[in-house]
Parts: sequence; C-alpha cells; structure tokens
Amino acid sequence: MKDLLISIIVPIYNTEKYLDECVKSLTNQTYQNIEIILVDDGSSDSCPQKCDNWAQKNKCIQVIHKPNGGLSDARNVGIEAAHGEFIMFVDSDDFLKHDTIKDLYTLQCNTEADIVCGGFYKYQNNKSIAIYNQIIQSEKVVFTGIEQLKNMLASKTDCSSCGKLYKRSSIGNHRFIKGRYNEDIIFLFSLYASCSKTVYTNKRYYYYRDTAGSITNKLSEKTMHALRNMHEMEQMTIERKMPIQNEMENYKCRTCLEIGYAIQRDNAATRFPNESVYTKSQVWKHFPYMLKHPDYNWKDLIHALIVLIRL
Repeated sequence: MKDLLISIIVPIYNTEKYLDECVKSLTNQTYQNIEIILVDDGSSDSCPQKCDNWAQKNKCIQVIHKPNGGLSDARNVGIEAAHGEFIMFVDSDDFLKHDTIKDLYTLQCNTEADIVCGGFYKYQNNKSIAIYNQIIQSEKVVFTGIEQLKNMLASKTDCSSCGKLYKRSSIGNHRFIKGRYNEDIIFLFSLYASCSKTVYTNKRYYYYRDTAGSITNKLSEKTMHALRNMHEMEQMTIERKMPIQNEMENYKCRTCLEIGYAIQRDNAATRFPNESVYTKSQVWKHFPYMLKHPDYNWKDLIHALIVLIRL
C-alpha cells in the first residue's frame, strides 16, 4: 500500500481558544504523508499569528490568509490549494484521534471507495459522548452513492462534510456554496449523487465540539437556508431523475416541520413571514402523511398541531 499525499483543510475564523488543540491533533497523526492547509478567513483574534507559528514549526503546514468570506469560501480556497490525492475537512474548533488518517486511508485502500466516513464524538466541557449510529454496526459498511443519499435524507447517517476522507477525483468540480448556511448537506448531496461507493466504519475518530451559543443554536436568517437547500435538492432530484423521490418527500416534510416549529417557538413569524406561511402550508399538506409514516411519532404530531394552531 503506497502512502499517497492527503490534504487536510482547516477553515479558521476567530477560534483562538481551540486552534492549537486542533492543529496538534493533525500534526500528531500516525500517517505522515499529509499536508495541512490552514485557511485563516480574516480572523480578528490571535489565529493569524498562531497559524504562522505552526507553519514555522512544521513544514507540512501551509497557511493561507484571506479576507473573511465565510466557511464555504474558506473550504473552497483550501480545495484549490490542495495537492493531495485525498482530502479531509476539519473545523478549527474540533480535533481528531491520532490514528484517524491512517485508519480511514487503510479502509479506502481496501475498498476503493470514493468517500470513507468515520464516526463522531460530541465534545463539551472536556467530556466526550460517543454518537451512536444504529445502521453502522461494523468496521466496514458499504453503500452505493444513491443508497448513501437515502441514508442522509432519512438522517440515518450524518450530514457533516468533516471527518470524511474524499478522493480528490471524486470532489472534482464540486464546491461549497459561498454564503450558504448548512452548506454541508447540499455539498454532500451532489457529491453522493455522482459517486459510486461510500464506506462507513463504526470506529469513532472525530471530536465535534459543541460550543454554547454557536450559530447552529440560534434562529436567524441563515437558519432559513435549510429551506433553500431543500428546494435545490428537490430540483436536482427531479432534473436528474434520481430514484430518491420518497426520501426527498420525507426530508421536505421533516425540514418544514422543524423550521415551522422553531419559528413559532421563538415567536419569529413577523421576522420570517414568507417562511412561516410556506412551512405551515407544507405541514398542513403533509399531516396525513405524518400520521401514516413510521418515522413520525406522537411528539412530531404534537409539534405539527402546534405549528398549525400557533403559526
């Protein structure tokens, strides 16, 4: 097995508290043929200097300083700068186990998969909690691209672009949408649709840091990008005649239910009038569907009724 070059792309924006732990976990990987691309996305804290300090200490580290353009833009810049035949994304407030790259690369060589996916830990207050995935029960679970699309739409597997090893050739011209929130799912949607094989392992490698007050916990204009992503994925499904119509319909139902419930919960209907009207109409349309579908429980139905009454 030849050790091919693997590029690890780290988008960075004002994460000085966690950056050293992240980069240290990358430089300590047991797999040595790596390049680490630190993309400083216009940070206003000490991250720019920390990046330069790391590059001075380790020749495998490349630093790119750029004006702030958002997470997607930083990742895209990293892709363009990468020289590796494989690519991995790691967020700058997260970190990896020391054998992550070696194990995922070994699994890729054994399966010739386009994408190799490891498991996650949720990391908060210096404690890690293993995230269990009920359909990934062994060290090697193989899916076709379409099967993996169905898994992701049904929330049976994660929709994070991080912690995965990608063939550079599989990424090709696929890029993250600049300025888009929840950008991972639409990036993976188009990627899975065009790849032939994805492999998962039940071994966990990636520590996802759940920071209080993060943007993922706030209802904002960016939260509504989930609806834009949903519409674009639905359109892609139709245009490419992908055999995932049932899964896409279920994803649409679930997304509208969750967004609608969040809007009424935060009394945000006046802030998001169009989204309120749309999600309520979709919840009403899909209510008989939810009554029959095994993925929806009594709590979901109560949430649906609350949306219909209060929104």
